Amino acid sequence: MEDAVPRTRGKPWALRRLLPCALAVAWATVVSAGDFDDPGVPAWSTAPALRRIELPWDPTLTEVANGDRLQTAVAALVPGDELVLGAGTWALQTTLDMRVSGRAEAPVRLVAAEPRTALLTAPPLKNVVQIGPFEEVGGRVSHLVLRGLVLEGGSIGLRIYAADDVWIDGCEIRHTHGAGLTANTRDNDGLWFTANRVHHTAGYGEGFYLGRDDGTAVMSRSVVARNHVHDTAGLQGDGIELKQGCWGNRIVGNRVHDTAGPCLTLYGTGGRAPNLVAGNAFARSQDHVVQVQGEARVVGNHIAGGRSGLFSADHRDRSRDLVVQRNVVRNPGGIALDLSGWRDRPGLVVDDNVLVGEVRWPDGRRP
Repeated sequence: MEDAVPRTRGKPWALRRLLPCALAVAWATVVSAGDFDDPGVPAWSTAPALRRIELPWDPTLTEVANGDRLQTAVAALVPGDELVLGAGTWALQTTLDMRVSGRAEAPVRLVAAEPRTALLTAPPLKNVVQIGPFEEVGGRVSHLVLRGLVLEGGSIGLRIYAADDVWIDGCEIRHTHGAGLTANTRDNDGLWFTANRVHHTAGYGEGFYLGRDDGTAVMSRSVVARNHVHDTAGLQGDGIELKQGCWGNRIVGNRVHDTAGPCLTLYGTGGRAPNLVAGNAFARSQDHVVQVQGEARVVGNHIAGGRSGLFSADHRDRSRDLVVQRNVVRNPGGIALDLSGWRDRPGLVVDDNVLVGEVRWPDGRRP
């Protein structure tokens, strides 16, 4: 049965309802006034540059020779430096390996002189850019900014290993042979991904792959905001994926559509602070549009299409503690909300949603 406001027993399901397995949580404690706030920028990122280095593209050299110049310039950076790249194609023969750390009062920045005019490319078997050492020898990278760059091709566009307090802003990652951006090898804290465009991936094909599948590497207290992710293809092709154990993260104001896997796949936190998913637009997945295990607050999102709009069940851990509130989920002729796997699970709150399509509750009833 479909209805713009699905009903049962004469009452609109867009009105508040706490399911029998839910905790008795008052409405005011579920949605916070700050849930929809723009997260802004990292506090440390406003520190002024101590030295500005301009690296214009040299038209008398080949793209590869310009790429070599970039490698040399990056290797010489020290805390407080801002390296400004001119417009052109910087063809890297191998990965741009960024292991330089800044400090809170002296970040390191690699930025385009004009947004998305500096194109970095790499061969298919090399990642375009890597941040931090894989083996954690020599310490972790921190207080690093990449802004306004275009990363094209390569195996993975941007791969983050051992790093904290890194800000990726206004970049474009496209036409990769694998995932767009990954942070799934070491624990990472305080990462910021804002206003980026990630699209046309291949291989496993995730747009953002954050945390490790078995929970041995997690991302915490990080921000994924205002990004545009689309046309993620390949064997999985999730738009944004947060793996088991990732906790205290904010996924806010993103636009994700036309994905092979879910636009958003969110596991649990392992009992730590919940993740927030707020004010996003998710549409046109070939799978569930949003798939959430639990330990999260999913509020104020627009979700459309897919096998189901929003699906929640056990995955790497048992589903629990999920707030679904003030969302608009539209899947005419299909499933809007599927909570059929939530039998005997604690902490489910469903409140103030508009659901267009079939709704499957834990007890098997349909409105």
